[in-house]
Amino acid sequence: MPALLRQPAIVVALGILLLAVLTSGLILFLKRQPAVPTLDLATEIDPGVARAIEDAVARVGEDPLDGRRYGELGLVYSANEFFDLARQCYEIADSLDPGTLDWTYLLAIMAAERGKTGEATRGFQKAIRLDPDYAPAYVHLGDALRSLGELDGAGAAYVQYNRLMPGRPWGWIGLGKIARRQVRFDDAVRHLERAFELEPRYKQTSYLLAVTYRALGRNDDAARQLGHFDTRPETMAMQDPIVEKLRGRATGKYGLLNQAKVLLDGGRLERAEALYRKVLRGHPGEYAALSNLGLVYLRQRRHEEAEAVLLEAVAAQPTGAHARATLSRVYLDTHRPEEAEVHAGSAAEHDPLSYRGHYYLGCALAGQQRPQEALEPLRRALEIAPDFPHAHYTLALCHLVLEQHDKAVAELKEVLRIVPDHAEARARLKQLGEEPTR
Repeated sequence: MPALLRQPAIVVALGILLLAVLTSGLILFLKRQPAVPTLDLATEIDPGVARAIEDAVARVGEDPLDGRRYGELGLVYSANEFFDLARQCYEIADSLDPGTLDWTYLLAIMAAERGKTGEATRGFQKAIRLDPDYAPAYVHLGDALRSLGELDGAGAAYVQYNRLMPGRPWGWIGLGKIARRQVRFDDAVRHLERAFELEPRYKQTSYLLAVTYRALGRNDDAARQLGHFDTRPETMAMQDPIVEKLRGRATGKYGLLNQAKVLLDGGRLERAEALYRKVLRGHPGEYAALSNLGLVYLRQRRHEEAEAVLLEAVAAQPTGAHARATLSRVYLDTHRPEEAEVHAGSAAEHDPLSYRGHYYLGCALAGQQRPQEALEPLRRALEIAPDFPHAHYTLALCHLVLEQHDKAVAELKEVLRIVPDHAEARARLKQLGEEPTR
């Protein structure tokens, strides 16, 4: 061995250098360039959206191991309603840059929107570990845990939000919902009145207060809150910087669609209709505009116009579950259960997580005096959305027709667990000789 290499310090230094080279090589091997999620070349999209996607893809190509670049591409996809591609981008970004809050948080939100509550819960918990001071994550976590029936954990999450954001109503609303679910109406009023004091413009607070006052026999207070509800057409959204960043990436027609959806969710139906019509003037076959315009008409009880525009949406995208589910509701409202069955069944087939599709299918079968067949789709709807009171109530009615007393009682009690002052469920229980619990 040469004399130089017999020096211990030199040998150690060379060993460290060799280890560093091998480690960096291993890291590069493990972090191979992921495949960039891209649109099918046959997809027709707005030119402005196409340019935004091309620019984001090009930025990924400049540094294909930079997780943030994949995440930015995901934001562009998501803002323009290419949700599956967005989810793929966020997953890659999270794997390359696992310490970044944004991608973990957005994946959790997407899981919640797809009804995957357990996955969403784990995602929001991870997001909170990454940034314990990011307040919106606690509200989402509370909502997910409440959906799973884990009320203690949900309450703790809402309390933590209140500590971080003492001037905002969302944690108090969550605590009010928990108290209502536990039939603690006095506590529910206290929490909801605090939420109303902080933000009197939010419609849901007025509605929840009204039904809680009514359950306590405070009818004048209930009427006052219903008056507030009727005069507040706009919706209020929780301040959420990550979601706001996402909305800012919408381009071209998708920017208009996003604005219209906010108006639709807030009950501002005339303004939403105007924006959907504006989109359709430039893009006559745009599925999202047609489908949601049909929902606007449905809410306005304009059934003929709703049917026409929803049939157009179905023709534009035959596998679209949203339009078919809404169309089935139109047919149910107009006493055409056979046609409702066709479209609700198609909605459930094309999107197995469409709880509305399964629910409307159950309603259509029940409306044709086929209660035994209605049981399965109604149960499927409740597997997806366990706290959907209409499905529990319809299922109870089917059990009653089938003379399944105990099962009907169980479903009616589930209705009251979710909506404690549900008058029809209480009346049915009394008819069955059961005393509703308060």
